[in-house]
Amino acid sequence: MTSTYPPLLSELQNTIDAKGFAHIADLRAHLSGTDYGENAFRAHWDILVLDENFKSYTTRHRRILRYHYTHPGKFERNEDSDYVPTVTYDVDYTQGINRLTYATPEFIDDPLTADILRTDISLIAPRLKDGGEYMIDVDLFRVSSEDGKASPTTSGRHQDGQDWLFMHFVAAENNRPVVSEIAECPDAAHPLFEKPMTGFLETLCVNDRKLWHAANAVEQLDPSKPARRDLLLVSVTRKPAAAPGSAAE
Repeated sequence: MTSTYPPLLSELQNTIDAKGFAHIADLRAHLSGTDYGENAFRAHWDILVLDENFKSYTTRHRRILRYHYTHPGKFERNEDSDYVPTVTYDVDYTQGINRLTYATPEFIDDPLTADILRTDISLIAPRLKDGGEYMIDVDLFRVSSEDGKASPTTSGRHQDGQDWLFMHFVAAENNRPVVSEIAECPDAAHPLFEKPMTGFLETLCVNDRKLWHAANAVEQLDPSKPARRDLLLVSVTRKPAAAPGSAAE
């Protein structure tokens, strides 16, 4: 992956600095390419794998792609698909290591995947340290519902223990509106932002250390047909400093 970033409106970076989040109606306006295959990109979500750790709580399918990132511009693939959460959630799920399935080569090599990552990083570049080392997780999520059973999208208002989150809407079918919201704290009376994301690559960028986020469950609009919601979640987190006397020094 190259280190050339597409140009971005400085207003978006200013908004992120001032509010801790930004809503982007269509990320494609800030991508370096214009002729990507939208349908081909969406097709990557048709071959996701059941998230076993959360199957008691929701119907969610998932794959993961990971990078070690040194700012500015150096991406190195991390092939470890065992995800170790840094927070716990107050829902019925299996805690501990989540042994996920890695993304397909077709998704990894999709030029739109690379462009989204470059654009995400450039959005928060002023907040990243030159020479700083970061972990990037790219999660493909599909939450689905059928037989009248709602599937929670999140565990209520929460933080994921990351530094930055990018929530990119990909697709939905036959679902009631799923409202994404951002709040200052878990019990805030009114969110800072709330809106159903419906457009391809409609995006939320969120400071996960500062703010809380949530989305309501996926439910069928037509009870005779399954419902689904596809999302691309990109998280960026600074690597912890090595302990004194450790082998990493």
